[in-house]
Formats: sequence, C-alpha cells, structure tokens
Amino acid sequence: MHKGIICLTNAESVEEAQEKVELFLEKPSDKFDWYQIGGRWNSLIGENNIMPLKECLNKVKEYVEQKGVEERIKQLEMNTTVAYSENKYMKGTCYKVLGNLLCENFCDDCDLFNIDDEDYSIPENTEGWYAIVVDIHS
Repeated sequence: MHKGIICLTNAESVEEAQEKVELFLEKPSDKFDWYQIGGRWNSLIGENNIMPLKECLNKVKEYVEQKGVEERIKQLEMNTTVAYSENKYMKGTCYKVLGNLLCENFCDDCDLFNIDDEDYSIPENTEGWYAIVVDIHS
C-alpha cells in the first residue's frame, strides 16, 4: 500500500531538509519497506516535493484536514467497541492503529509528521521550516 505523508523539518536549505528527512526515514522500521520523495503524491504541495512551509502552508493544512485524523480516531474507537467487538484480529488492528494515532507516532496512518518534534504538529512560526512529500510503501 502506498501512503502520502508530508514531513516537516526545520532546516537552513532545501538540501538540508531533504537530508534530514532521508536520515529519519533510513532508520530501521517495521512501518514501511521503502519510500520515495514525491512518488505518487508528486506535486501535492506545489511544483516541487520540497518547499518552504510558509509557501505551501494552506495546501498542507488542507491535506491534513481533508484526511481528518480526529475523525479516523472516532471511527476506530467505535469499531473497537461495536463493529469488531467479536473479531479479535480486526479489533486488535484497530487498537494498533488507534495507538499510533493517539501517540502521534510516525506510521502509515498519519498524514503529516513533524520529524523535529516527533509529532503531528505544524509550527506556528513557519520561518525556516520545510514540507517534504514522501510516498511510503507498506
């Protein structure tokens, strides 16, 4: 499965931002098997896959709001108590995803990840911050 995630990082340049995200993504992970800058989400935030956050802030917020983490959390909570109450496998899967989202972990269920703060936050002061679109495969 392919998933588009916008990674945020504070950096001095586009090159440094890309390097920081690649170093973060190169850590051993059971979350995905490979990644690509842009990939299927090429031009999601503009012409390039790496842009100063202040230049694409509205597109980043729109993408995150469109995906609705809060709504997904509500749906997962309902699924664990109602829809999958008798199916242990599905209930366990819902709890795993729910745990990742509630703890704001980097995972294939998040839409945005701030690699500096290691959470889903968008900095208030966007000066020096970059958004990098990543296609992960899990």
